[in-house]
Amino acid sequence: MTYRSGRILGVEPNDIRLLLDVGKLALAALVAAIAAAITRSVVHELHPFFFLTVTGVVFLLTYVSAILLLGVVTNEERELLRVKLSRLHFLETRSGNN
Repeated sequence: MTYRSGRILGVEPNDIRLLLDVGKLALAALVAAIAAAITRSVVHELHPFFFLTVTGVVFLLTYVSAILLLGVVTNEERELLRVKLSRLHFLETRSGNN
């Protein structure tokens, strides 16, 4: 079934490299989930709000770090993110003066 679908869509063996980033994202999610699970076992006695907050922050920081270390984000995407964040900062400081 998969082979036939691939032939109909014109998928070539070289196209497998396009799925590498998907694998890297899966690996990053796995690493972040493990880090969150370890954190969960440490902070299990916290109030549910703080428990969820702490484990969520650990997952987020681990996931972002992993995708940066694995090279999922290109230099162009990093630059675009930097520009968007600097605009957000500009709007924030501008609205604070009113």
